[in-house]
Amino acid sequence: SAPVASSPTSTPSSPPTTYGGGLATECPAASQQSVAFTNNILTNNSASMMASNGNGGFAYIKAASNATLTMAHNHDVSSNKARNGGVLYLEVPNLLVVNMTDNHFKSNQADEGGVLTMIVTNDGEANVDVSDCIFEANQGVNMAGGLSLAGKVGGTLFLSLHNVTAWDNAAGKGGLVCMYADAMNQTLLVDASNFTKNDGNSSGGVFFMYVNNDGAQTVHLTSSSFTSNIAYLGGVLHVQRYSGEPNSATSITLFDNLLDLQNSGANGGILMLEAGAGSNQVLFESNVANGNRGDFGGICHVTFSNFAEQTHNISFHRNQFYNNSANNGGIFYATTFPMITYTIPIHMITADSQLEWIGNNCASNTAQIGGVVVAFAEYVPHVISEDNVYVDNSATQFGAVMNVSFVEGSNGAAEFRGDQFITNSGSASSVLLVENAVSLFLDQIVFQPHQIPLLNVQGASAGNVNISSLIVHQYDPTVVIGNVSTDSMTFNSLDLERADHLPVFPARLPLFGYATTTPLLPFTSTVLRNLNVTTTGQCYSQVHDRNGAEYTILITGVPCPSIMDRVYANTTGVVE
Repeated sequence: SAPVASSPTSTPSSPPTTYGGGLATECPAASQQSVAFTNNILTNNSASMMASNGNGGFAYIKAASNATLTMAHNHDVSSNKARNGGVLYLEVPNLLVVNMTDNHFKSNQADEGGVLTMIVTNDGEANVDVSDCIFEANQGVNMAGGLSLAGKVGGTLFLSLHNVTAWDNAAGKGGLVCMYADAMNQTLLVDASNFTKNDGNSSGGVFFMYVNNDGAQTVHLTSSSFTSNIAYLGGVLHVQRYSGEPNSATSITLFDNLLDLQNSGANGGILMLEAGAGSNQVLFESNVANGNRGDFGGICHVTFSNFAEQTHNISFHRNQFYNNSANNGGIFYATTFPMITYTIPIHMITADSQLEWIGNNCASNTAQIGGVVVAFAEYVPHVISEDNVYVDNSATQFGAVMNVSFVEGSNGAAEFRGDQFITNSGSASSVLLVENAVSLFLDQIVFQPHQIPLLNVQGASAGNVNISSLIVHQYDPTVVIGNVSTDSMTFNSLDLERADHLPVFPARLPLFGYATTTPLLPFTSTVLRNLNVTTTGQCYSQVHDRNGAEYTILITGVPCPSIMDRVYANTTGVVE
């Protein structure tokens, strides 16, 4: 049909005061419905807030097949209200295309969709593109302070936001956007936008996405700013997928965003992911996150059902994380959902799943457990940390930087390569707490201690610990390697820099804590090198006698042949 400007194309089945406060249109079968609103002032329109069909405060549009809506250059769209769709309500079975450009939506209200509610009733497709728009103080009492996109079964929901500014929007779920369906594919693309002080109450301070059955979810948040958004689950984004279908998938990417100043959620200050069967991928890359808060995961909280097999690949690459906090996991927290006990482990995470940290700067993040990361039992079997800088992070109980716990009897493995651990502290037992790892590998690690040791290894199924290279700056009389419960340990290279206040010689300084299971074997050909170049130099010889289950380094006054030469010690501690 021809585009509709201001009047319905057919007579509505109920009075406009019930639905469509300004415009109500229903298109006959097999017709194309096209509606455009341009350069209008749309204020104080309303549909019934009480009637079940009180839809569309300004416009109610229902098509029997396809529909296209265009809204452009409407700079005052305010104080409209309805039960569903404070401004607009759209319902189509097949294809719905919506383009919104250069509009200002303010103080609109509905139970669902403060600005827009749209429903795809069959296995159709909805494409919604929003650019250069402002959303201010809109409200969805139950869900979606701004935009609500729903699908019944099958099909696709697609939403793109570009150069959008949204502040002070609120809803029961999804402070700005809610996308939900029984079984549909969902895509959310956001770039060059700003979101401030939006409130999603229970779920998703800005965005809430939900699939109750099979389907794929894709999220890209790029080059945008998120400040002081809040919800119980996911201060910015809550993604939920309940699915037992192994071909289903969730993929979430946050790239080059500013996540700043008290985005908060009890579960995930920025992101909460409730994962389902199939593939689950999360990538945080090149973001700056400062001062965010969550009870479980100051930035990200991932849970998963242990009743459906699934793959998890969670990656944090080249981010800046400062001053984030949580009770558990100052940045990241992961466990099963619901949070059950692990007395009867059900291994549903595939062997190729992993948690990966590469090239991040993490400073002054805090928690009770895991100042940066907590990954509890039954989560990914492989943890990789590479070329990160961890400075001044702290925990009051366990793991000033990381608390990683693998399932007892699993093949859990952790690798730390090229990381720097500088003055991380607190009353935690150690900087790194690793439990039940079959393999633990440290290579090219720089450690500057403050109050607590670098490593605590526990668990009945703990296997081999391999420390390939460890550099210790400003060594102070605290244990470098803390309590160790493991089958074996290999220690190849140690570079030790003496703290300025320590005596030159003699001094007997602790290196290892106690071993609670099998005794540690004598270390052979261990490199002990002094980094603190002085005029006299000191030799460091390795001592293998156990002094109450403690290994020590003996600083002697014997001149070294060359201060830069490596000094080797045999199993008797005699310098060769």
